[in-house]
Parts: sequence; C-alpha cells; structure tokens
Amino acid sequence: MSINNPEWAHLDEVKERVLKRFADSSVVREIHFIPINAKQLEIYVFFNRDEDLIVCEKSGVANKIKDLFNEELERVNRGNSSGVIIRFEFDSHENVVRNFRGNYFLRLR
Repeated sequence: MSINNPEWAHLDEVKERVLKRFADSSVVREIHFIPINAKQLEIYVFFNRDEDLIVCEKSGVANKIKDLFNEELERVNRGNSSGVIIRFEFDSHENVVRNFRGNYFLRLR
C-alpha cells in the first residue's frame, strides 16, 4: 500500500508488525487502511470466514487486534495520544465474496 500523505507514511510498517504478531494464526486475511485526513484513520480487518469473525469477536481476538494496532500506531506517533481518531471495522472475506463479488474496493466504498 502506498500512502502519499506523510502523516501516514508508516502504515505499511504498522501493518507488518501487527501481522507478525498473528503469524501463527491464519484467521486474518486482509487489512486495509483508509486515512480520512491527518487526524482520522479507518482500519478494516477481514477474517477468512464469517465464523472466524464471530469467534474472534467473542474470544477477544478482535480487541487484541485493536490493542496491537493502537500500540503500533503510538510507536510511530500516530495514535490516540497524538489526537488521532481511529475507527476499526471487522468483516470476513466470505462476506466480500458473497456481497461484493470478491472486490475489496467495492466493500470499502
């Protein structure tokens, strides 16, 4: 992912570090960032299956993912302490296939 906005230059690094911490788990399929402006960021995390989404929300894995992203964003001075508002959304690849013809761009619109 290439972000032209310098405030969000470290998003690839943040994503890589979070994914490394979940390397032993294969439930996270895709992660997409949508920087709204310099102080707002949306993070979309897609699990493989609808069932994975439900299990991860109930078991606390979704909250752990949020915590890891917040921690890593703080590390690059782009977290809540710098006044950034971060919104998370969790979904599944199955939903993208079923309702958006497998197109993540359509899902993120």
